Amino acid sequence: MDFVLTLNDFVKTFIGLAASEGQKARFIQIGAGPHFSPFAPFLDRLAGYVVDPLLEEGHDSRYVGVRAGIGRGMGVTRLRHLDETAINNGLLPARFRELRSFGLISMLDSGGWLAGMCPNEETRAAIRMLVRETLVACMPLRYLVGRYGIGATDMLAISTAGTELEILEQLSDLPSPPRGLLVDVENLTLIQRQKVMDIFVARNYRPAWISQDLLAGFHDPIREMRRHVPALRQAASLRGQAPAALATLLADCADDLGQPTELERLNTIIDLVEAGRIEDTAPLVEVLVSRTRDREVLQQQLGPLIAEAIRQRAMYVEQGDEARIETMQRIIASLYDKCPAANRWAMGRSTAQLKEPAAARYAHLVLAHEPDDVMALHMAARFATATGLKDEELALRRRFMAQQTDRLLQMYNCLRLIWFYLHGPLNEQTKAAIMHCRNLPLRQSRALYGDPSLQIAHDHCELMLDCLDLDFLNHPQDVAIQPLLLHDHRGRRLDLDQVRQEALREGVRTVLLAAGDDLYLDRYARSFAKSALANSDEPIMVVLHAIGGRDRIEDIAARIGVISERLYYSADDFDDAPYRYTTVNNECTFEKPVAHYQCVRFDVADSLLQGLGLPVIAADIDTLVLGGTSSLSARTDDVILNFNPLATGFAALITANLLRLRPTPGARRFMGAVRAYLRGELAKPKITRWIDQVALLMAKLHCEQNRTPVIIGGFEEKDINNTIYLRFDNYSIRFLSLYSTFDLNSIPAAYR
Repeated sequence: MDFVLTLNDFVKTFIGLAASEGQKARFIQIGAGPHFSPFAPFLDRLAGYVVDPLLEEGHDSRYVGVRAGIGRGMGVTRLRHLDETAINNGLLPARFRELRSFGLISMLDSGGWLAGMCPNEETRAAIRMLVRETLVACMPLRYLVGRYGIGATDMLAISTAGTELEILEQLSDLPSPPRGLLVDVENLTLIQRQKVMDIFVARNYRPAWISQDLLAGFHDPIREMRRHVPALRQAASLRGQAPAALATLLADCADDLGQPTELERLNTIIDLVEAGRIEDTAPLVEVLVSRTRDREVLQQQLGPLIAEAIRQRAMYVEQGDEARIETMQRIIASLYDKCPAANRWAMGRSTAQLKEPAAARYAHLVLAHEPDDVMALHMAARFATATGLKDEELALRRRFMAQQTDRLLQMYNCLRLIWFYLHGPLNEQTKAAIMHCRNLPLRQSRALYGDPSLQIAHDHCELMLDCLDLDFLNHPQDVAIQPLLLHDHRGRRLDLDQVRQEALREGVRTVLLAAGDDLYLDRYARSFAKSALANSDEPIMVVLHAIGGRDRIEDIAARIGVISERLYYSADDFDDAPYRYTTVNNECTFEKPVAHYQCVRFDVADSLLQGLGLPVIAADIDTLVLGGTSSLSARTDDVILNFNPLATGFAALITANLLRLRPTPGARRFMGAVRAYLRGELAKPKITRWIDQVALLMAKLHCEQNRTPVIIGGFEEKDINNTIYLRFDNYSIRFLSLYSTFDLNSIPAAYR
């Protein structure tokens, strides 16, 4: 093929190859979405798959749309996108409104096209603050082709705004090599582009530069060509072989290669740093500094070089390489005055890459010169938490709270300080410190944010601060248990004494409980009950509680359709119509009493515990029971909670998706505290969605503070996952929690 092609020519080439074999051309397009598909004009001659994590529901029916990202493993990952503010305030042109990427942060700093649009570090920092995250499904390429039965492919197009190389490296997972590859390298560094070229050459593909609108005026052709410097070295061979206008542009560009722009010089320096050849950058930096016209911009752009030099100097110190230490020191000394923001830049970059030790090191360097720098205090405190430096964290967070900063960030820091204290004895000094933290100027009138997500985060933080009720810890009031009625698998009402006698005759040792409204019952109840009954290794009883379904038990039982003498139903007459308050978590707002739905299991579990005198395991209804419960029944703990030791928010210390209770006085006291706390919280007009987890935490703190004789244990890792899985793959854990992104079609047929 020719060295330079239009995109249409490229697609037509492979359509022609397939047509010669009497069939449509087959393609896989990863990223870019249907509106930007390079194949859109030719869909009547194509058959294929478009893979995009945020693919619109109404995608073109002529191809298969797959709503997922492609990565190296299965799971859920974070897709980053720009907030509308980045467009509305003119930071970026409107055509970047739809920009979405797994690597959006690194694109701002890689020297690629996005960084080129905003070369000033302050502008990039402002844009980074406007980057939002969305959880999306992600799968490796081998799973995509296996799941959808994809065979031989004529074309593979990859345009994923920064992760093209990661996907291209999975090329061997395709059942057969595609005839042509279309890879967007606009968002890759020169080093990454060279790796793409190496893959092309190693697999006998002939690289070509493809341009969708080379002469259409949408881009500046000369500027676009400059990004392909290695390829343009061959441009002279096209003289006389291409259309006159194109040949002239190529020739002019090739002749100008000896005079690279400042951005190209900087990209070369950064690429050398990424390749570990930092010593080679010194002469290039000198040339760049001597020729630059915008010294302020240059000072910011040299941040990556300084940060990497500092990192490598530390590495050489560990290795004892005196010669290289001296070289690094010379580079740092000669350039540091040209880049005073280097440590702050390096701290932000390390934070974005989740390299907390490096970020903390740079944070301390910043604090040495600017002791009240808010972000440095925040980062250093985070690292102190991760490494168990409690005294250091306490000092840093108190310094942070004394600064005048963004109210939202201050509340986050406040919540983290509360989390820190809750890990120690809750004595008077601890309580005084928490109250001091809560009483800082956070009670001002409700802030107004133009960004709805920031408003939600603000409301979430305030609710989390409010729900830590220290007075409750000293004076809880037990609340009467609601009477409970049970029904058999056909929906027939039973007396509680009958159920107790039947359980005694059958030798039932454990009651498994799950609760949900109509939507959750229809979606998950059948799988929960069937998996529990199939995998029990002891006589169990399964109870499904229908929220608000007291008058419809027979219909609900018929709809679920599981027939078993060990399956029972309970229900309440809860009516959500009178509720007009908001339930908030850190991602969204619910205009319905979600918190009530989540907490009803505690009332039902306590009623079953005292009415049947049997151990009760309460689980989320969107759960598969994959193992028996006998080993849990044998444990002597009064209460078993699902602790989450890696969580960094105090409300997440306990995850409420699993709870086991024994019919003991200790368990009854514990649940009495849970009920008393929830009666007060659920009556408020606005409440956090995590109130069920907070209730378990408050009950635990109450029992500890009052030295209540209750044995509280924790589930083991093999009992339940705290990770989002996308499908059933025969996991070895006892309880598999399903989430909204779970592929219900992957559940074994026996549980459906």
